[in-house]
Amino acid sequence: MREGKLFINDKDAYTNYGVFLAKDRGGTYDNLSALLTPPPAKRHTTVDYRERDGEEADVSDVRFEARDISLRLAMITDNEQEFRTKYKGFIEVLRSGLLNVRVSEIGKTYKLYYLSCPGTVMKTRLRTTGRLAAIWTVKFREPKPDF
Repeated sequence: MREGKLFINDKDAYTNYGVFLAKDRGGTYDNLSALLTPPPAKRHTTVDYRERDGEEADVSDVRFEARDISLRLAMITDNEQEFRTKYKGFIEVLRSGLLNVRVSEIGKTYKLYYLSCPGTVMKTRLRTTGRLAAIWTVKFREPKPDF
């Protein structure tokens, strides 16, 4: 069910680390919005003539600025030991440098690197299955947006 949806460096994030893109409260899917929102355009070169109104701008070749992307991730494991092992493996992948993050639902691969984890890791037991679940936000940087 969660397999085959999120890949990091060509590895299924759920199969290898128990990690998947989480839906936010209310069932919204802000992760897709964060990924699909175009980055801001770089400032255009302009000329401001004193004798003319306004300015003249060269908008013939619009380029994007680098952008930050925050993704809400979740992890589900059977027990505490599995959680520690998979979480450690996931953190090691985040530290490995430039990541190829592919989201099957979008059909696109993003080249990102890890910036921070601004929220705390919230960990709890699921009442229905007794499995261990965690959710947190990870902030990435896309240095060269390919939009």
